[in-house]
Amino acid sequence: MQARSGKRAIRAVLSPRLAILALMGLISCAPDQGESPTRGTLHVITAESVAPVLTKVVQEFNQNYPNAHLSLSVATTREAIVKMLNNEAKVIVSARELNDEEQAVVEKHQLYVDALGIAYDGIAVLVHPTNPVNQLSLEELRLVTTGKVRSWRELHPAGKKSPPIFLAIGGPNSSEYELVKTKVAKEMPFTTQLFPCSTSAQVLNLVRARPEAIGFVGTAWLAEDSAGVKVLELGTEEYHVDATGKRVRYFAPHPAHIYREFYPLRRTIFIYSREKGYGLGAGFISFAASGPGQKIFLNSGLVPAVQPVRLVQPTTTM
Repeated sequence: MQARSGKRAIRAVLSPRLAILALMGLISCAPDQGESPTRGTLHVITAESVAPVLTKVVQEFNQNYPNAHLSLSVATTREAIVKMLNNEAKVIVSARELNDEEQAVVEKHQLYVDALGIAYDGIAVLVHPTNPVNQLSLEELRLVTTGKVRSWRELHPAGKKSPPIFLAIGGPNSSEYELVKTKVAKEMPFTTQLFPCSTSAQVLNLVRARPEAIGFVGTAWLAEDSAGVKVLELGTEEYHVDATGKRVRYFAPHPAHIYREFYPLRRTIFIYSREKGYGLGAGFISFAASGPGQKIFLNSGLVPAVQPVRLVQPTTTM
């Protein structure tokens, strides 16, 4: 959990474990009438990049609590946040925290918004299986995404002559686009060889079909279907020491590397709520932060942010 400053209008859950334990107690003894943490109707909007795992969390919640009627729809991260700020959705799941513009809206209108970091994931970088490149530094990735490097042959001597590198990524309202734009491209214009995709499935299909392509998706989608793509290892100039004591620079988006912040394209998944009191929204958030809920995130390739977990350190080579 990453708590926000008290000067901000967002009221972050400052002690999530205590709050969750208290609320789970309320769930078990809440009167079985009217709306409660386990009874009622609620619509949740989730960012598309984490939709596979949130679908499972919602399904599990509804199965555990028959009087709860939770529905889920998918939007870009930006669209989900806008709907929450406009009070069109009480609870959303975002693949990033609020940016300065969105935070300014919260502060200007003194909106009640609770935030809980529920999990960590990574943005995976994908290429076609025939691509000889297996690793990229962030600097090399910047050159690719901004069109300074236009052919895979420039990065690997075994690269074959091919069309210019083709960038497949979510549209400007997606969290993938925003993170790659700021952290990788450093706000420089993307290459003109770009296809803004409407879904992560479209990114995966384009990378499968085009040997010259490079794509970006959240790791939740790799747990669903990673066939026909190769996931690149990413590195910076900084070395880290793995579990064997070896100095390692390049890392795949494995949960252990994401947890230890070795994988450079790491992000926090937040649940935002405008619901006051202990209604169904509070019950859903408490379930997502509980042991069973956090296990769903772990089984989907994400790192739980609330419950302690044991992560197996993968074997990594230079």
